[in-house]
Amino acid sequence: MIYIKEIQINHESDSGIIRRRVSTLAELCQLSKQDTSKFTTAISELVRNVIKYGNSGEITFYITEEAPQELVAIVQDHGPGIENLSEILSGNYKSSSGLGLGLRGAKRLCDSFEIETGKEGTKVKIGIVLPVAIEIDPETLVEWLNKMKAETNNYLDIVKENNQELTAAYKEIKQQQKALIKANENLRKKTEELAARNQEIQDFANLVAHDLKAPLNNILILAAFVKEEQNKLKLEKFSQMIEEQSNKMKDFINQVLNFSKAAGKTAETETLEIKAFLEKLLNYLQFKEDVKIKLDFEETEVTFNPSELQTVFQNLLTNAVKYNSSEIKKVKITLDELENSYHIKIKDNGIGLSPEQQSQLFRFGKILSDMALEESSGVGLALIKRIIEKHNGEIWVKSELGKGSTFQFTIPKKEAAQ
Repeated sequence: MIYIKEIQINHESDSGIIRRRVSTLAELCQLSKQDTSKFTTAISELVRNVIKYGNSGEITFYITEEAPQELVAIVQDHGPGIENLSEILSGNYKSSSGLGLGLRGAKRLCDSFEIETGKEGTKVKIGIVLPVAIEIDPETLVEWLNKMKAETNNYLDIVKENNQELTAAYKEIKQQQKALIKANENLRKKTEELAARNQEIQDFANLVAHDLKAPLNNILILAAFVKEEQNKLKLEKFSQMIEEQSNKMKDFINQVLNFSKAAGKTAETETLEIKAFLEKLLNYLQFKEDVKIKLDFEETEVTFNPSELQTVFQNLLTNAVKYNSSEIKKVKITLDELENSYHIKIKDNGIGLSPEQQSQLFRFGKILSDMALEESSGVGLALIKRIIEKHNGEIWVKSELGKGSTFQFTIPKKEAAQ
């Protein structure tokens, strides 16, 4: 080991003097401000224990030579020793005088901690790892000792400096506390997101199992009929029904795959003239003559992935027509330009939605209306929501039973999305 110095501990004023000299020694050992504060605070706690419980004592400093090197302090008192030491260190010992608080604090603050106690006194050895290897020749040691001696013994100056150190330490603790609060808040949000995601996965699995089981059972039943049926016309009918059920399964599987893909990275976007885009889509969808769709806005350029935008509009328009019992099914599409986004509304005169349906509408596996009206996989609206939110937009609905629905969503402007 590299012996540095021994300092006697006899009076309350020695605590401040030692703290200041330890601070100088820590600086010479190139400890960080945080490690310096930890080491000096630990020694101050131990020195106060010597004065309060051990009558007098001494503190010895040295540097270990083995890697990793440590700056070590041995604090020895001449008191009667410590009873219940194991309870004190574990935190189970309660004392009105505060006995044990300094020991536990010093242990937490340092990289190494050893303690011996008996009738002849208590010896505590603490160490903190040095950031860089240090070799001290005799000349350097003399220089270090002179710098430590040069510290003033003026008690008021020591108190003032200690207060400054404590203030700096307090500020650092407050900053760390703020960072911890922020980290906890982020953790809470991530936990909530994970819980929601787990619920979504559970809904996903339940829906896939349920919606695949029904057509599969139908196919098995029809296959059994085919085996026993001799009538050619009935066989053709059964074959047609098997084909319909198979296509139903295929369509559902495709929807599930599209929903899963929508969770990935945002697809490549393009600048689109949305009115022309919708006119082309409507021509492709070929709704019946009882469907009247009005595009009530001027041509506007938006930035979106064409395939995903088609999925959004195709699902919303199909639902507006499918869940509509009016003689003339009317759908009106409007677009308003806001400061950072485009606000799109799709208003229909369909059957509308109850408040209960609206609260569950965009969850995976939920449907627009009673299954008695028309079958639905429940994938479409969850898929739309996932696509819109992936592009940093929002989607919601305003509706009343028997009075139609207005689905609304936003598309961020290109500069706002970047």
